[in-house]
Amino acid sequence: MFNRRYFLSLLIVLSLMLTAAGYAFAAGFTDTRGHWAEGQINKWAEKGLAGGYSDGTFKPNNQVTRAEFVALVNRAFGIETKGFAANFSDVNSSQWYYNDIAAASAAGYTGGYPDGTFKPQQSISRQEAASILVRLLELEPTTQGLEGFKDAGQIPQWSRSSIGAIAKAGLMAGYPDGTFQPGKSITRAEAVVALDRAREFAPVTPPVIEEATLQGTVTLDGKAVSGATVRVFKAGGYEDIKETETDSKGYFEFALAAGDYDLTAVTDNKVAYQSDITVVKDEKATAKLELVPAAVVSGTLYDENRTKVQNAKMLFTTNPTFIIYTGNDGKFKGAVLPDSTYTVQVYKPGKEDEDPLLLAEDVAVGAAGTRSLGIFKAPFSLSAPGGGGGGGPSGGDDTPVIVSIDNIQYTVALNENYSLPTEVTANMSDGKTKKYSVTWSPNVVDTTKAGVFTFQGTVSGYAPKVILTLRVEAPVGTSVEVDPDIPVAYEGGITIDFTSVKSSLPEGVKVTVKKCDEDDYELPSDPPAVFTVAGQVIEVEFDKQVDDFSAGVKLTLPYDESKVDDPDNLAIFYYNESEKKWECAADPVVDKVNKLVTVTVYHFSKWGVIEAARVEKPTANPQPGEIDKGTKVKLSTATPNAKIYYTTDGKNPNAPKHRILYEAPIVITSDTTIKALAIKDNMKNSHVETFEYNIKPYKPYIESITNGTVDQQNKKIIIDKEPSKFSDLEIELYSPSGNSTLEINLNGSKLGSWDFINGSNDLSLGNSISGFNIATTAAALLGAGLSHQDVLDAVEFSSLFEAIKRSSNFNKDEFYAEVVNEIAIIANNDENISEQGRKAIIEALNIPAINNAADTNTKAKIKDILRPAVEKYNTCAGDNIAVEDLVDDYVNTLDNIAKSECREAFYNAVNITALYETIKSSSKKDAIIDAINEKAIINAITEHAGTTTIAAMAMKVYVYLDELGSDSKKEILNTVNLSQLMINVSEKVGNDLVVIVKDKKNPANQTVYTVDVEK
Repeated sequence: MFNRRYFLSLLIVLSLMLTAAGYAFAAGFTDTRGHWAEGQINKWAEKGLAGGYSDGTFKPNNQVTRAEFVALVNRAFGIETKGFAANFSDVNSSQWYYNDIAAASAAGYTGGYPDGTFKPQQSISRQEAASILVRLLELEPTTQGLEGFKDAGQIPQWSRSSIGAIAKAGLMAGYPDGTFQPGKSITRAEAVVALDRAREFAPVTPPVIEEATLQGTVTLDGKAVSGATVRVFKAGGYEDIKETETDSKGYFEFALAAGDYDLTAVTDNKVAYQSDITVVKDEKATAKLELVPAAVVSGTLYDENRTKVQNAKMLFTTNPTFIIYTGNDGKFKGAVLPDSTYTVQVYKPGKEDEDPLLLAEDVAVGAAGTRSLGIFKAPFSLSAPGGGGGGGPSGGDDTPVIVSIDNIQYTVALNENYSLPTEVTANMSDGKTKKYSVTWSPNVVDTTKAGVFTFQGTVSGYAPKVILTLRVEAPVGTSVEVDPDIPVAYEGGITIDFTSVKSSLPEGVKVTVKKCDEDDYELPSDPPAVFTVAGQVIEVEFDKQVDDFSAGVKLTLPYDESKVDDPDNLAIFYYNESEKKWECAADPVVDKVNKLVTVTVYHFSKWGVIEAARVEKPTANPQPGEIDKGTKVKLSTATPNAKIYYTTDGKNPNAPKHRILYEAPIVITSDTTIKALAIKDNMKNSHVETFEYNIKPYKPYIESITNGTVDQQNKKIIIDKEPSKFSDLEIELYSPSGNSTLEINLNGSKLGSWDFINGSNDLSLGNSISGFNIATTAAALLGAGLSHQDVLDAVEFSSLFEAIKRSSNFNKDEFYAEVVNEIAIIANNDENISEQGRKAIIEALNIPAINNAADTNTKAKIKDILRPAVEKYNTCAGDNIAVEDLVDDYVNTLDNIAKSECREAFYNAVNITALYETIKSSSKKDAIIDAINEKAIINAITEHAGTTTIAAMAMKVYVYLDELGSDSKKEILNTVNLSQLMINVSEKVGNDLVVIVKDKKNPANQTVYTVDVEK
């Protein structure tokens, strides 16, 4: 709320918003002496709230723009202007009024236009200023007193109640000629005076920075619904604050200020709502919206000139409000809650920051399904219907239109003559009434049947239907045949509505309602503080066997106001004759106007309206909120000997078929909503109380591990020094959802992950093929400072390649394309490969076997590749060996070369890459490949190459693994000794290696363990 104590600290110079620039701050402006507003202008100038121009003038009669006016309002009422965003296309953060417009929009006292603009430089009219003040001060709208203005008939419908309210409050007055001139731009003097009076009138609630969250899901038959439109309203309000659409999981979320809110959710033909949701600061409130079939209403909206109104925002309000927009053709169609009666309002397009205008009241939409509401006529004109010039109001503004037609209720006795009226009385926009002809559907009345009948009336030029409700009442004691589609009516207002149980009624059954004398029942011998029979006790009988009703029947009984102290204590009670006690029926609805009480009953005998003391509401211990899994919730009531009934499935415990008698604490094992009420004989049932419990998220953990220990206090895993395969390791692991993920992580890189369920789990790599990435592992390990030997100890590449070759999906072409060819390039170009390493690689090629398997052309190419190396050797050693000798006697010749000091010249000159390219292009490729000892080549590279080579080779291996089937992957990946890997890493990098246990349902909920090696 507005705080006057800090108001003086917010007296900011208003030169930025009263005109463009150059104000002088001084009382006694040269052009305000003798002005009617001189006193207020000087007061504001002295306080620094208003400034003048550098020439000493104030220019009191200059117009005020929309931006200037909201800036004046914010400063005058100390409304915080920081922390808000202005979402208008013509307002950007570099403009002086940006923060003021953003704050005004957040405060909700003004808004923008349908095209997304605010029009900050547009002059603001007197009626617009009046509308802002009404919203700002939360004044009660009224049209009383408008007749005091000579131009009252020219005040548009949308602003009449706002002008009436500010005039009644004395905030704005008319002109000396007796007019108000609503469309005239407000002047600087008028703005200062109106706001000065408003500051003294009442405090204002400033906008609150959003500090809480309202989240939830939208479902249909328990399944998530995506794309549903969810809107949030202030509790009981009709203006939507925000809207969003649900995601693929049916989820929605709003950032809001703390307070109470209503929610609606709609699709094309489904609807849901929830009212009075409390959102607490710094907390999350949750709502669950279950869609039901909607009443899909449609129609067309015209203005006073019969012009179709495009893109208009229509409000269908009962509790809550549903919003429907007209299209470019003026037509509207949308989903609303069925079986409800609505007040329909509309915003004039372009005037959404003003009050909505009434279109119709008591619009009944009927049951779920489609229904046309016909034509609505808006009480405004979008444009003048022809004619020329002039800036005055169009003639259409003066033509009264129908604002509403009251629904009709009539009661007749059984068999009494009655005819439907031929005319109805309409309430007109000029405040008068007028008779209109009406046609009814159905148009025939039958008073030979006792019941409640509904007729819909059509009035030309008025879209909503006029509803006439006719009660044909039978005398008490009369036997009436039940028509399941029509509520049975008895004299005095007694009504029994069987429509919800018509399928369970015997055909042709008759019901009789009888009066009970005081001798037919007993009052409690030890009554509570309040127990008064407040009306006639009745007994209901049937002429056929009728079982109890599972769905419930609506029973309405009258009460005698003279016998009632507090109508809120009224309820309908059932007299239990065998036990001589009174039992309260559920959920009484008290109609204080017609002196009726309605409840849902599930059987019939003796019933009466009684004013009774209410049972104290149930309480729960512990309090609702987050609790540990397995917590026991105890329910109690302060009323002695009262029984408590409850549900845990969201259903109403008033219905006997849903509820459970509370006899022991309720064990909470998952998120649960308890609804409970307390009941005691001869007393009114308590209100239904709702208690929502959410299981506290607790962190998952590793309970034990084989070949090691778990230090829970310091969050460490201590692995035995003796190497063992990870496939030999098992853990006991638990998480809140029962499903978890275990991850090995080094310096932020994931080395492997496994998905588990609670309990004992084998950590062999075969459990989670996709969780282990050799390329990532190798790169991360080498980056952490491990030597290639450390990697080799853990990643046995030679065994890995043997496993690859055994795979049913092994493909030689792909293998060479992705892996072996790369190894050949590495072997030929890696400067870090030693002379011994190149010797081992060349020996592994087995050139004699290759030569024997090759075709003539390939043999010639192999000799050409080897010839430069032989020549290099001959030059160095002075020998004269031939290429043919090398090919024919490869082993012996290499042995001789290896003993020579010139061996390096030979090894470095062999182009291994060229050899592989020749092999790949050979027509005898498969036979040649079989002759190569890939394992020996790989061993040679991994023993003698640098760490970069190892990482590159690992990447190529991993790429190839993706081509293999899952069974082969299991064998291949289980050749990797992760236990040894973790030991090596831990000894090298210490706490940089961690094991993370995550709750799979909520991955942010995790426990991190460092890895140590037992020395």
